[in-house]
Amino acid sequence: MREIDQYVESIYSDVEDSPEVAELKVEMRNHLMEAATTLQQLGYCEKDSIRISIERFGDEDSLRNGPNNLNHPSGDDPDSLARNNGIVALILSVLSIVLPLLGLIFGVIGFLISRRNTKYQKATLGSARMSSIAFIISIVGIVIQLLEIIGTISFYHSV
Repeated sequence: MREIDQYVESIYSDVEDSPEVAELKVEMRNHLMEAATTLQQLGYCEKDSIRISIERFGDEDSLRNGPNNLNHPSGDDPDSLARNNGIVALILSVLSIVLPLLGLIFGVIGFLISRRNTKYQKATLGSARMSSIAFIISIVGIVIQLLEIIGTISFYHSV
């Protein structure tokens, strides 16, 4: 059963030890031991039952990425944040075109978020494109809002 212990340790080799990780290791080990015992009861030798249990549980490389997510709780990984910032910038940019006067504020905020997101991120290609689109829409929204303000001022000034 040393193979199971080595397998479990290899899965969690890149993760800092914590009470949660220790609990996950125990659960994984218990699951693998139970599966190996069941296979032995079905007639497999110990070596084959361990090998089959590990194969059924999953590939080390794909499982190794799962525990690493403990370091970045859901939604807090850099790619997710970049994508979320891109979405926020895009929404604010569209609102900058649609809403009069408040659109100027939304346009500036969308502009700033999209610039920061493009500049400081290690973004995926999709979030970088989204930030670039948000940047362009923000500029268009700001220009439209400024033209509306200038038009309104000139209308009331001439009356």
